[in-house]
Amino acid sequence: MTDDRRLAAIAALADALIPPSAGYLSGSQAGVPGACLDAAATARPDLIPVLDEAAAAVANGTPAAEVVATWSAQRPESFDLLFLLIRGAYFLNRNVCEQLHYDGATPRPLSDAVEPDYLDLVAAVIARGPEYRNACPHQSGARLNVGDSV
Repeated sequence: MTDDRRLAAIAALADALIPPSAGYLSGSQAGVPGACLDAAATARPDLIPVLDEAAAAVANGTPAAEVVATWSAQRPESFDLLFLLIRGAYFLNRNVCEQLHYDGATPRPLSDAVEPDYLDLVAAVIARGPEYRNACPHQSGARLNVGDSV
């Protein structure tokens, strides 16, 4: 399969999985078959064989919507992996993220100046210290504390 046929097949798969709607980009419009997919595939090279299998089916004449529907019904694991890669590539497009008001998985560290609001709920547990139950049913049900021998 030539690169052009492969890219056209991937574009068709991307559009079958992420069609355009109400002002949002489709998979191919978001550049899934290009640089976005390259970046996603670099992060998850283990998903390339699934993509190649689906793209080959489309390049050989099976409509992308049919591949997606068949895989969704009969090969859910393969469908999930294909959709994971396509969806991951889709969200690498800045315009998509801006349209959806999604700023990605960015770190948001807690400020040292502000205590989390749940500390009062766990204060008794913190004050008590670690405590463990014996997980072996054939032994006594006595509680074990850190440092106790089993």
